[in-house]
Amino acid sequence: MSLAARRLIERVSGYPVYCGPTLSLCETATPSARPLRLDQNENLFLPQAFVQGVIQKAVEDSDPRLYQSGNLTELRRELADYVGVVPDCVTVGAGGDDLIRLVTEAVLRQGDRTVIMNPT
Repeated sequence: MSLAARRLIERVSGYPVYCGPTLSLCETATPSARPLRLDQNENLFLPQAFVQGVIQKAVEDSDPRLYQSGNLTELRRELADYVGVVPDCVTVGAGGDDLIRLVTEAVLRQGDRTVIMNPT
């Protein structure tokens, strides 16, 4: 084991071990009391019924054999209407990693340095 690895282990060994909530706790807790498991890429911002309605409409209105527009114009418009902003304020990505990539590409310039954990 490298010296750097040993030092890292020494530094983090004092931290308590995190054991996430049991599934039964997560299933029975109300959304406001339920822990946010950001490491699992969960998003409880939108109500479940709204998300289910969007998915159902997408299934009914699209042909999954065809590639959709990269703009996702209708989805962005619906989400913008729901939260009360203009569609230009809504960005849709293929998960957290994609959105992090989009933000870094928009903000960082050539020569900038950053650190991103993998996995995020």
